[in-house]
Amino acid sequence: MGGRAAEKVIFNEISTGATDDLERATDLARRMITQFGMSHALGPQSVQHLSGAGDSRFLPGLSFGSARAYSEQTQQIIDSEVGELLRRACERAVALVEHNRKPLLALAAKLRQSEMIEGDELREILDGAEAPTYLQSGDEMSWATLPH
Repeated sequence: MGGRAAEKVIFNEISTGATDDLERATDLARRMITQFGMSHALGPQSVQHLSGAGDSRFLPGLSFGSARAYSEQTQQIIDSEVGELLRRACERAVALVEHNRKPLLALAAKLRQSEMIEGDELREILDGAEAPTYLQSGDEMSWATLPH
Protein backbone atom coordinates (compact mmCIF):
# COMPACT_ATOMS: atom_id res chain seq x y z
CA MET A 1 0.00 0.00 0.00
CA GLY A 2 3.01 2.28 0.38
CA GLY A 3 3.40 2.98 -3.34
CA ARG A 4 -0.27 3.76 -3.73
CA ALA A 5 -0.19 6.00 -0.66
CA ALA A 6 2.88 7.84 -1.96
CA GLU A 7 1.16 8.46 -5.30
CA LYS A 8 -1.86 9.88 -3.52
CA VAL A 9 0.14 12.08 -1.15
CA ILE A 10 2.84 13.30 -3.54
CA PHE A 11 0.97 13.48 -6.87
CA ASN A 12 -2.62 13.69 -5.56
CA GLU A 13 -3.68 10.91 -7.92
CA ILE A 14 -3.78 7.14 -8.14
CA SER A 15 -2.35 5.26 -11.12
CA THR A 16 -2.19 1.63 -12.17
CA GLY A 17 1.40 1.41 -10.92
CA ALA A 18 0.46 -0.16 -7.58
CA THR A 19 -1.71 -2.91 -9.09
CA ASP A 20 0.48 -5.79 -7.92
CA ASP A 21 0.64 -4.39 -4.36
CA LEU A 22 -3.13 -3.99 -4.33
CA GLU A 23 -3.70 -7.54 -5.60
CA ARG A 24 -1.36 -8.96 -2.95
CA ALA A 25 -2.96 -6.89 -0.20
CA THR A 26 -6.43 -7.98 -1.31
CA ASP A 27 -5.37 -11.64 -1.36
CA LEU A 28 -3.86 -11.35 2.12
CA ALA A 29 -6.92 -9.53 3.49
CA ARG A 30 -9.24 -12.17 2.03
CA ARG A 31 -7.15 -14.96 3.59
CA MET A 32 -7.13 -13.11 6.93
CA ILE A 33 -10.92 -13.12 6.89
CA THR A 34 -11.69 -16.50 5.28
CA GLN A 35 -8.77 -18.67 6.32
CA PHE A 36 -7.22 -17.22 9.48
CA GLY A 37 -10.47 -16.36 11.29
CA MET A 38 -9.60 -12.68 11.76
CA SER A 39 -13.12 -11.37 11.27
CA HIS A 40 -15.17 -9.66 13.95
CA ALA A 41 -18.37 -10.40 12.04
CA LEU A 42 -17.68 -14.08 11.24
CA GLY A 43 -15.81 -14.83 14.41
CA PRO A 44 -12.88 -17.23 14.76
CA GLN A 45 -13.66 -19.63 11.95
CA SER A 46 -12.19 -20.58 8.62
CA VAL A 47 -14.61 -20.55 5.72
CA GLN A 48 -12.04 -20.88 2.94
CA HIS A 49 -12.16 -24.67 3.12
CA LEU A 50 -15.89 -24.46 2.38
CA SER A 51 -15.19 -22.81 -0.97
CA GLY A 52 -14.81 -24.92 -4.07
CA ALA A 53 -12.51 -22.25 -5.50
CA GLY A 54 -8.78 -22.54 -5.64
CA ASP A 55 -6.28 -25.01 -6.95
CA SER A 56 -7.10 -28.66 -7.20
CA ARG A 57 -5.40 -30.71 -4.49
CA PHE A 58 -4.44 -33.35 -7.07
CA LEU A 59 -3.72 -31.09 -10.05
CA PRO A 60 -1.90 -27.98 -8.73
CA GLY A 61 -2.46 -24.90 -10.82
CA LEU A 62 -5.80 -26.14 -12.12
CA SER A 63 -8.91 -24.44 -10.75
CA PHE A 64 -12.41 -25.93 -10.94
CA GLY A 65 -14.70 -22.94 -10.65
CA SER A 66 -15.92 -20.88 -7.77
CA ALA A 67 -18.66 -22.95 -6.11
CA ARG A 68 -18.89 -22.34 -2.38
CA ALA A 69 -20.61 -24.10 0.47
CA TYR A 70 -21.69 -20.94 2.31
CA SER A 71 -24.47 -18.44 1.76
CA GLU A 72 -24.57 -15.25 -0.24
CA GLN A 73 -24.97 -13.41 3.08
CA THR A 74 -21.69 -14.90 4.32
CA GLN A 75 -20.04 -13.83 1.04
CA GLN A 76 -21.34 -10.29 1.54
CA ILE A 77 -19.89 -10.25 5.06
CA ILE A 78 -16.54 -11.49 3.71
CA ASP A 79 -16.53 -8.82 1.00
CA SER A 80 -17.42 -6.12 3.52
CA GLU A 81 -14.75 -7.22 6.00
CA VAL A 82 -12.08 -7.43 3.28
CA GLY A 83 -13.04 -3.99 1.98
CA GLU A 84 -12.91 -2.45 5.45
CA LEU A 85 -9.54 -4.04 6.19
CA LEU A 86 -8.12 -2.67 2.93
CA ARG A 87 -9.60 0.80 3.51
CA ARG A 88 -7.99 0.95 6.96
CA ALA A 89 -4.67 -0.23 5.54
CA CYS A 90 -4.80 2.46 2.82
CA GLU A 91 -5.66 5.15 5.37
CA ARG A 92 -2.80 4.04 7.60
CA ALA A 93 -0.34 3.98 4.68
CA VAL A 94 -1.40 7.50 3.64
CA ALA A 95 -0.98 8.72 7.22
CA LEU A 96 2.51 7.20 7.39
CA VAL A 97 3.56 8.78 4.09
CA GLU A 98 2.09 12.18 5.02
CA HIS A 99 3.81 12.09 8.41
CA ASN A 100 7.15 11.17 6.79
CA ARG A 101 6.86 13.31 3.65
CA LYS A 102 10.14 15.19 4.23
CA PRO A 103 12.36 12.06 4.48
CA LEU A 104 10.45 10.51 1.55
CA LEU A 105 11.18 13.52 -0.65
CA ALA A 106 14.83 13.53 0.46
CA LEU A 107 15.09 9.85 -0.45
CA ALA A 108 13.51 10.46 -3.87
CA ALA A 109 15.92 13.34 -4.55
CA LYS A 110 18.92 11.19 -3.63
CA LEU A 111 17.70 8.35 -5.85
CA ARG A 112 17.27 10.74 -8.79
CA GLN A 113 20.83 11.88 -8.22
CA SER A 114 22.62 8.55 -7.79
CA GLU A 115 20.05 5.80 -8.58
CA MET A 116 21.44 3.67 -5.74
CA ILE A 117 21.65 4.08 -1.98
CA GLU A 118 23.64 1.94 0.43
CA GLY A 119 22.28 0.90 3.83
CA ASP A 120 24.08 3.50 5.97
CA GLU A 121 23.09 6.32 3.64
CA LEU A 122 19.49 5.12 3.61
CA ARG A 123 19.42 4.97 7.40
CA GLU A 124 20.81 8.53 7.57
CA ILE A 125 18.15 9.88 5.17
CA LEU A 126 15.35 8.06 7.00
CA ASP A 127 16.64 8.92 10.49
CA GLY A 128 13.70 10.26 12.44
CA ALA A 129 11.05 8.71 10.20
CA GLU A 130 8.37 7.18 12.40
CA ALA A 131 4.71 6.42 12.67
CA PRO A 132 2.49 9.23 13.95
CA THR A 133 1.61 8.77 17.62
CA TYR A 134 -2.03 7.95 16.84
CA LEU A 135 -0.81 4.92 14.83
CA GLN A 136 1.76 3.77 17.39
CA SER A 137 -0.80 2.70 19.99
CA GLY A 138 -1.66 -0.52 18.17
CA ASP A 139 -5.30 0.20 18.97
CA GLU A 140 -7.44 -0.58 15.92
CA MET A 141 -9.95 2.03 16.95
CA SER A 142 -7.32 4.75 16.47
CA TRP A 143 -7.03 3.72 12.81
CA ALA A 144 -10.67 4.58 12.26
CA THR A 145 -10.09 8.13 13.51
CA LEU A 146 -7.26 9.08 11.18
CA PRO A 147 -7.22 12.74 10.23
CA HIS A 148 -8.25 13.46 6.63
